[in-house]
Amino acid sequence: HPDWAVYLEKNGEEKLYFVVETKGSEDEEHLRPTESKKIRCGKRHFEALDNGTELKVATDWHQLKMRL
Repeated sequence: HPDWAVYLEKNGEEKLYFVVETKGSEDEEHLRPTESKKIRCGKRHFEALDNGTELKVATDWHQLKMRL
């Protein structure tokens, strides 16, 4: 269950661009093993969909925005 997603409307069509999982750290060694597994599974899920949607991991919105 990701924390939030970004939908944008372009040419009258709404598209899901990315899903964000907010954690206290982006470094897997600082996360609980279950959290790391959830992130890996989520990334594989969206890769398998192959529709351009990505799972991003961030500590907060400002950090994520800087990478876009």
